[in-house]
Amino acid sequence: MRKSIALIQLFAPILFIVIPVIGLNGCNRITPIAQPRTEFDHVNQELLENSKFNANVFDERLGNKFKQIGQPAVDKLIPQLQDKNEKVRMQTAYVLGKMGETAKSAVPALTPLLKDSDMYVREEAAKALGQMGTAAAPAISTLIAELPKPDSATELNTTPILLSLVGNSAVPALITALEDRDTVVRVSAAYALELMGATAKPAIPALIKIFQDPDPGMRSSAASALGAMGATAKPAIPTLIKTLKDRDPAVRSKAASALSQIQTETKLILPVLIATLTDKDESARKNAVKTLLQMGSTAKPAVPALVAVLKDPNQSADTFTRTDAAEALGRIGAIPELSEALQDPRTIVRWRAAYALGKIGVAATPAIPKLTTALQDQDKEVRRRAADALGEIIGTIAQPAIPALTTATKDPDEMVRDAAAEALKRLNNNRY
Repeated sequence: MRKSIALIQLFAPILFIVIPVIGLNGCNRITPIAQPRTEFDHVNQELLENSKFNANVFDERLGNKFKQIGQPAVDKLIPQLQDKNEKVRMQTAYVLGKMGETAKSAVPALTPLLKDSDMYVREEAAKALGQMGTAAAPAISTLIAELPKPDSATELNTTPILLSLVGNSAVPALITALEDRDTVVRVSAAYALELMGATAKPAIPALIKIFQDPDPGMRSSAASALGAMGATAKPAIPTLIKTLKDRDPAVRSKAASALSQIQTETKLILPVLIATLTDKDESARKNAVKTLLQMGSTAKPAVPALVAVLKDPNQSADTFTRTDAAEALGRIGAIPELSEALQDPRTIVRWRAAYALGKIGVAATPAIPKLTTALQDQDKEVRRRAADALGEIIGTIAQPAIPALTTATKDPDEMVRDAAAEALKRLNNNRY
């Protein structure tokens, strides 16, 4: 008996260990003990739920939480960049970007995503790499190498867009690319810098140098990039002014547009723009009109030239340029000229004039009589645009147009009837 007790005392610790392992039912199965969920598990669960239910909603808070966890979080997130679900790849790239240089060890895993089949994954990968500082240099080199290659799916080169999303970190490499022997690479690099806007400020000297390039496409690209920087590109003003005399009309027009964006004095730009409105090159005319449109009321000296564009019989196919010319006249406030255009023999001129007067709004009240007459135009588009314009010119002064608008609500064309009804509604609302 004593020996039995002694044996029990000797093996008791072992029995207490074995019994739970064997289990009360006698099964020879070891039950694993559940590991406690870590902070990473909790945060990552939120990320995965976002990927499933709110894929296009990015939660900056998650990035900050992962950043607090540090390198262990980066190590666990990297495998998710290869997940079969593109939403998971996209969300993971986003939070790694928010972690900044803390996640620089993810650069090798992020780089292949620049060629991901999903456009949004590519964009988030590019943005993330832009937050990695100098560690992203290998990825930027990969993108630069892709500049001359079109996207296999769209046949368009989307690489400049990705480089612009990388941001500051990509500027030095893009400056180098501006001197590449391949014209496509140079133009693409300039376009990427254009997309960056003022972020590309360090590239200004290199862009100014491009105006010595014999390729007019490169000179135009440089002007566009500088214009996109706005007032930041003021050091380029002297060069751009000289470029207003460039032998290529498209380059001259781009230089004028850039000077306008940089907020250069109007008197330096207007003469060139007005002259370009009669240029033989269609793209040059388009750019000139667009620039005058952006300048608004400061482009008033260009009114006669813009009216000529609006009425030019040789521009019947150039619909957008004619529309922009009409809108530019509207922004300038050229009411007499537009009112006269309502009686032009060409339909396209009449309805664009009505459209522009509507854009002016209440200031175009002197045009009400002619707009009212236009409600009886032979062309339904002119009638509709006139009704729209009268609706825009709200106020008691527009009351004389009510009878004509009421008649227009019975027009045979449905769109004219709708426009007239809407105009009357606005006028009635303005009474009370």
